[in-house]
Amino acid sequence: WLSARNVFAARVAGAAPVGDAVLVELADPPLRALVTPEAAAALDLRPGAPVGVVLKATSLAYLGPDR
Repeated sequence: WLSARNVFAARVAGAAPVGDAVLVELADPPLRALVTPEAAAALDLRPGAPVGVVLKATSLAYLGPDR
């Protein structure tokens, strides 16, 4: 059963290694997420790739403006 209510399609704007994770940036809406390298590879998270997003509001953290 899926309790997240925010489910939408997006495109990957970029993906870069950050420590032991991969920072994935979405183009629209402008969101960033940390995923494991294994997940990034399995999902083929590369710029321009379409993705399905399941967002649980309680798992959000404001990281400040993009620098």
